[in-house]
Amino acid sequence: MKRKLLVGIAAACMILPLSSNIEANEFSGNEDYWQNKCSVPQQTQAEANQCLRFRDYLAQKQNELQNSLAGLDKELANAKGNAKDLAALVNKYSKEIDKLDSDIALKESALNTIRNSIAELDGKIIKIKANIDLRDESIKKRMISEQPMLGSNMYIDFIMGAKDLVDLMRIMDGIQEITKNDQDQIESLKKDKEELDLAKGEQKRLEAEAQTAKDDLEEQKAVQVTMRTKTEAALAEYQKLQASIEEKMRNAKVNISDLQSGMNNINIGTGGDTSGGEDPNGFTRPVPGSYITERPFYYSGGGPHLGVDYAVSYGTNIVAPSNSLVMYANNPISKDNGYNLGSMVGHPAGAGNSISLLTQVNGTTYAISFFHLRQANFYAKGKSSVARGEIIAQAGSSGNSTGPHCHIEVIYLGNMSLVEAAGRFNRTADFAYGAGWGYTGAASACENGRRVPCRERPENLFP
Repeated sequence: MKRKLLVGIAAACMILPLSSNIEANEFSGNEDYWQNKCSVPQQTQAEANQCLRFRDYLAQKQNELQNSLAGLDKELANAKGNAKDLAALVNKYSKEIDKLDSDIALKESALNTIRNSIAELDGKIIKIKANIDLRDESIKKRMISEQPMLGSNMYIDFIMGAKDLVDLMRIMDGIQEITKNDQDQIESLKKDKEELDLAKGEQKRLEAEAQTAKDDLEEQKAVQVTMRTKTEAALAEYQKLQASIEEKMRNAKVNISDLQSGMNNINIGTGGDTSGGEDPNGFTRPVPGSYITERPFYYSGGGPHLGVDYAVSYGTNIVAPSNSLVMYANNPISKDNGYNLGSMVGHPAGAGNSISLLTQVNGTTYAISFFHLRQANFYAKGKSSVARGEIIAQAGSSGNSTGPHCHIEVIYLGNMSLVEAAGRFNRTADFAYGAGWGYTGAASACENGRRVPCRERPENLFP
């Protein structure tokens, strides 16, 4: 019987490499599945070997990740001075950081699962050992009671791993008398031992897996920090260069006829009804649940930034901060999510899908702009006015943007009437109302003592 068992094990060992020969391209793209699968005890040795191959695959990917860092400084040096190349690098690095975020989250979850699995295996091994001891004792007692004269109790030693086969023939006659129940018990005992060996092997594999996962996490987090630093450096260089390019594009005289699909051409005339743009109740927050990532009038890394970036998830509702006239609302840009740095589509250039509102709050007139909006659910389009708190659009990442957010700019028009302000926009389609763009726009901040029109900090108006 032992010979048959050994033959069976040998046959399994011959087959095993074939069943576990998973190529790297079978892991690629399925990392989440394999990470989750291999974080728990496997049911067969073949599956355990697949997980060992997956560990080797991850080690290779980890080496590739480390090697990729070596070329970052050279890429940045080559792109310096070229806004297009810098934008491409920022978009590329940002995607890689997102991938690292996902990998780190998966690895941390897997590490917790592995630790729990090891604890469960501890209990399982104790239980299997107890079962083996019970079966062993039961079989010994049974054989001893039935075959006291044949020495068949030596068979027990044989089954339990004895290496001496000399007594095998002598006890064969006695074995014939063993009941079927004894045979079943022996088979169960062998299965228990196989299960125990697998459990111990899996415990050892998972302990190694836990250490590897911990080491990988530390390396990935270090790489992530480096990638963020390089991305911020590339973005800062881009913002400094882009400011001049953007200022020229936005200051260029526009063809009003090209913008008619988004303009309402509101003509309220002298003495006309302006109530749709008047609000005696102050402002409401236009981007609920958001947080500010950049403020006016310069980026944290340098280069002018004329508004506030309110970070929210893609598709978050944007509401009118006050009763307002809708001067412009257009959503021609379908690429409205993800990394689009360097994309100068929309009006004004780089704004993507955009809206310009005109409002008079407590007697003071403001022009409020919303950039980088989602194309769908663009509710303000076609409306001449919107009410305070009414949904006008949703956050996106259209135009010159690195991810979902809403960029808001405010032009302070003082006691300018809505009639005069609407007429000025109809003639020029200038979202800045003459306050300028780029470095000129940053210099026209109201806090610098500039006269109307000047740029106001949105965070000063919205609670």
